[in-house]
Amino acid sequence: MARMRRLAAAAAVLIAGASAFPAFTTPNSVDVSGHTCPLVDRSGLACPILCVRDQRDCPAALAAPECAAGEQLCADGGCHASCADVANPCLCGRDPADMAAYAACPAYGPTVAVVEFDPAIKQQQIEEACLRAWGMGNASVPAWDAASADGPMWGECPGAHEPQLTFTEPFCLAFYAILGAELVLFAAWHLYKSWRERNAHVWRQLCALQPTRVLSGADNDDDDYADSDCDAVEKMPAWGAEWPLGVAKGDGGGSDQSPAGIPAGMALLRGFDGSWAGLALYVLALASTAGWFVVLAVVVADYYGAVVGGVPYGLLANSNTSMIVFIFVWHAAALWHSAMLAARGRLRNYFRLECPLAQARVVQVEERQTEEVLTQGAHTRLTAMVGRLRASLVARLGLDIAVTSCPLHRAGARGRPYIEHRCARYTLGGAGGFEAARYVLGATPRALLAHAGGLTERAAGERARWLGENIIRVRVAPFPAALLDELFSYFYLYQMLCFWVWCYFAYYKPALIQMGIIIGSALIKTAVRQRSERRIKSLAERRRGCRVRRGGVWMDLDSAELVPGDAIALEAGMELMCDGCVVRGDAVMDESSLTGEAMPVRKLCLEASDAPFVLGQGASRVHSVFAGTRVVQCLAARGGGGSSEPATQVLVLGTRTQTDQGALLRRILYPAPQSFVFDEQLRVALLFLPAYGGVCFGLSIWLMGHDVTS
Repeated sequence: MARMRRLAAAAAVLIAGASAFPAFTTPNSVDVSGHTCPLVDRSGLACPILCVRDQRDCPAALAAPECAAGEQLCADGGCHASCADVANPCLCGRDPADMAAYAACPAYGPTVAVVEFDPAIKQQQIEEACLRAWGMGNASVPAWDAASADGPMWGECPGAHEPQLTFTEPFCLAFYAILGAELVLFAAWHLYKSWRERNAHVWRQLCALQPTRVLSGADNDDDDYADSDCDAVEKMPAWGAEWPLGVAKGDGGGSDQSPAGIPAGMALLRGFDGSWAGLALYVLALASTAGWFVVLAVVVADYYGAVVGGVPYGLLANSNTSMIVFIFVWHAAALWHSAMLAARGRLRNYFRLECPLAQARVVQVEERQTEEVLTQGAHTRLTAMVGRLRASLVARLGLDIAVTSCPLHRAGARGRPYIEHRCARYTLGGAGGFEAARYVLGATPRALLAHAGGLTERAAGERARWLGENIIRVRVAPFPAALLDELFSYFYLYQMLCFWVWCYFAYYKPALIQMGIIIGSALIKTAVRQRSERRIKSLAERRRGCRVRRGGVWMDLDSAELVPGDAIALEAGMELMCDGCVVRGDAVMDESSLTGEAMPVRKLCLEASDAPFVLGQGASRVHSVFAGTRVVQCLAARGGGGSSEPATQVLVLGTRTQTDQGALLRRILYPAPQSFVFDEQLRVALLFLPAYGGVCFGLSIWLMGHDVTS
């Protein structure tokens, strides 16, 4: 109870000391009923200074005082020992040589009262009341005028003339010219690009992400890729017609080519060729991105007087104009950078020209990313509703579409064009479409044993052109590029925009501290990420030497040259760089790197049978070996001790991402987006923040007197 009394007393003190002002209504001369408000009397009003040519002409009420010994009457109407440092209030800051000599009468101590005080003419009423108090009721005293040469005048100096920005100054015209030229150039490029790409829909391909071309040892792997095959791309059927292998057909009669029309598990491929004009405009767009921050820096520097002669607002004339310009530039910079971030994946190709896939230098891959929801059963009605709303919005705007650009390569002088997308190779076939391939050597042990003799050099080369090297290339960007990539995000854009606001409102010291912390965290995050990427790179790009049978001859090759169908020899201590099955002898393998099992596992040789064989599953696991495992011991086959053949041999069945280790690395490098409980709850909070911010913004505008520049 005592605590409640103390709180009530504190509240009473606050209420008693509070003051109010009309925030939501404008004071006027009528009441709420529309009647004119009566004028009231006002007292305690101070009189302004009266300036005269000779202080002896002051009225009796303002007679000059008798100065003490050693003092003299000065131009301010007071007695001082010296008038040298005494300012004359009647000059209003002017040079005495520029106007007639005036001096101030002594200040009038008493105050005056005004009957029926009218705020609209308050200065006139106060002056008239003062003249009556001084016995000058019939006198007419003009306002202060530098050109006045005779008679008294009031010492109320006129307000200083505030410099104004006309927005026609040379630097303003230069800004308009640069901005207008950019808009014209970008509009012209858009029109030119639209005209050049008017038939681009017939060049695009909807490609399956999983391998669709299944090859085997019975296929003709030795066919060369003829240049005439490229011409087939120009005759590809329109979207929704019959597509070649690896290309999905639309829903008949022309399908949706928007991001929302890409099915899960498929990718939309678009080819682009370079353009010098587009490259120049791309550089211009990047320069404009930096240019908006440069303009913000100039406006902030002008606030501190660091632009023109050390004078605050020396460039933008006054504080109100400076605030208006800052608000405009700040919002323009926010919109420009937000648009650049939203178009980040497509921006470079926007300044290229779309062309047939076989003639492209870069292929843009657009695929849908399905979010893994890990909150099943934890939804409330509100989070479920927000989740459905978000899913609808994301699907409508295509925000779940990941866009990457892949350079087009060619395997050899006359080899097949291909792209590398997320560690998988997609090869351009003779029908004009990209497709991923996999080799299936057989579905039974008997069929697999038929390939135990290995490949010829030519067959191995053709398979390598379809599948690529047996390593997973991981690109680790240089540190400056990685740091720039880290900073180019909405989080850091928000922090940078806040930084400029703090600097403009004279909070530059805490702003610099905050920005230092943010940049430091970005540096640390980039360093940690690069360290992790280098570790993954060393794991994904490991190469080992191995003995391979090619053309019936055993030779030493790099593990990067392995392809499905190769026969390799196992040796104790060897690390496998492929998936396969044992076709000769037995082996003891250490699979702890994949399964965590410390005990070695014995792998047995395949026996000819027609039972189904599935690598690593069921009864086939005892014959399967995996990339990333290590050979502990090799055991020769029964009766094979005197042979010159290696004791234990393995038939390669999978390389690159078609191995268990490669698939794991691919999931590490390109993880699927996941949603947890706190993500769903955070989206609910973010839904209410704009409404809350809008209410607070409206209240702040009202409470600042309806002045958006306050």
